[in-house]
Amino acid sequence: MIDETTLYARKVVNGEIIACRKIILACQRHLDDIEKSKTDSFNYCFNVEEAQESISFIETLSNPETGEGLELLMFQKWIIGSIFGWIRKDNGHRRFKRAMISMARRNGKSLIVAAIGGKEFILGDSPQMNRKIVFASNAMKQARHGFEYMQGQFRILSKQSKSIKRSVKVLKDSIEDKSSNSKAYPVASDTGKLDGFASTVAIIDEFHESPDLKMYNVLKTGQVGLKSSLLAIVSTAGLNPNVPMYKEIQMLDRVLEGNLTMDDYFIAIYEQDDVEKEIDMPETWIKSNPRLEDEEAASFMVDNIKTDVQAAKVQRNLNSLYVKTFNVWRQASEQSYIPLDDWNACAVEEAPDIRGKEVYIGLDMAKVEDLAAVSWIYPLEDEKKRFYIDSHSFVGTKGGIEAKCQRDKIDYKQLAAEGYCTITDKHTGIINQQQVIDYIKNHIEENDLKVRGLLFDPHIVGLVLNELEDYPQIEVGQVATKLNAPVKDLRLCVYDQRLIHSNNPLLTEAVNNAIVKEFNDLTRLVKEKNRNKIDPIIAGIIAHYEAMHHYSDEYDQDYYANYNFAL
Repeated sequence: MIDETTLYARKVVNGEIIACRKIILACQRHLDDIEKSKTDSFNYCFNVEEAQESISFIETLSNPETGEGLELLMFQKWIIGSIFGWIRKDNGHRRFKRAMISMARRNGKSLIVAAIGGKEFILGDSPQMNRKIVFASNAMKQARHGFEYMQGQFRILSKQSKSIKRSVKVLKDSIEDKSSNSKAYPVASDTGKLDGFASTVAIIDEFHESPDLKMYNVLKTGQVGLKSSLLAIVSTAGLNPNVPMYKEIQMLDRVLEGNLTMDDYFIAIYEQDDVEKEIDMPETWIKSNPRLEDEEAASFMVDNIKTDVQAAKVQRNLNSLYVKTFNVWRQASEQSYIPLDDWNACAVEEAPDIRGKEVYIGLDMAKVEDLAAVSWIYPLEDEKKRFYIDSHSFVGTKGGIEAKCQRDKIDYKQLAAEGYCTITDKHTGIINQQQVIDYIKNHIEENDLKVRGLLFDPHIVGLVLNELEDYPQIEVGQVATKLNAPVKDLRLCVYDQRLIHSNNPLLTEAVNNAIVKEFNDLTRLVKEKNRNKIDPIIAGIIAHYEAMHHYSDEYDQDYYANYNFAL
């Protein structure tokens, strides 16, 4: 029996099919796991027969847009075959209980969504009765895309098969199978309707539009008691890297790199590796547009993409093009302070040892009822003259912490538990200055830090300064004339990868939210919405007001120490 799933993986790995880094790693994972399955220690095996049966069943369905039979492309066979072919050795149930499938628009995502749902709806056997197939999205219109594709397929199938016509009812808002009492239907992000609900298969479409994990968590917890459930995300990239999907993508990159183990998670992320360069290289567009393996589709898709590229360049709207056409994450604004890829390139898995280091401390306490931040810049004194930046936020709770989490779309309670922020203990909800003072003092003492400067904005309250008077204090007004130089220099340090960070979520969110405004050759940072917090990076820039001179000061000191003034 031919194994079309593994055939695709081999062609990708050996270079016959052009693919991005993530897909090459995912295909290599498939091949490696087949070898691992020959050992007793690996609890999964690939059932070629099950994979091929799933592919064959889906190819018996029709394209509802044309009425013609489906002929899956190689990449689609790999996705379908992987999801349904990998099983557990100990009980025969599904290996992959989660899946991330991401590619550019116009690449047949609706077909994949309907294929997964349709196969499970008719041929699923765990459970044998009462299977629930859910098509979910942030908006009902989007949730219905995959569902309506499946509706069309089963309307055609009902005309072709008497048994299907007898057992399956295709209704406006659901598809029902009387023989197994199974049901498929769309749902939107009104998660109140999903509580206590158990879906056998849940497919979240365009997850990049979800600002939080509410729907994801409700669907996932509803599957806890099921032996062979599946929660699949099928989506393009988005224009907001602060949403849960982007964090999920970053986590899955670690899985593909072998730095994190998630054996029950299938990953298929089609994207450009270097979009700024590859935007003018049509031969690489298959990396994010796998449908281009089809010569007929390529004959018109390539020309359409070329037109889109030309228009985006003229209109200076490249970020939207990168996201929709090349499946690369970007910030919404073309004026973003630091591009996403540049910030990510400066991330390190483990924070450097800061004990005994010199440090520049920046304080931003402009809004004591909302959010304050202290950021730390540590010169690493290495050959590259690098800095390490980190931050800690202080959260006000006026109106209640739950309301603030909802309003800001940030889970401050979870981040506080992880040590990234401190929630005020004042019943008034304003930030407790003593908590700020204690945190700074403790951090300095615990790490034996040598404070080169405590830099603050004029809004800072006297108590904080009085309590921290043992450290050299420097006032830095938050005006463009003061912050212009550190704003520009910190960005240059990122471009040169001389400023590293350890993926502090609140600092990263602030960087993603920061937008550049320029006037009279001066640069300042702003945000688009009040809830888009930028305090941690502002505190970092305040610290950089002095830190940016650190290595030049050392040069001056060495110069004067060694200069022979008698010459």
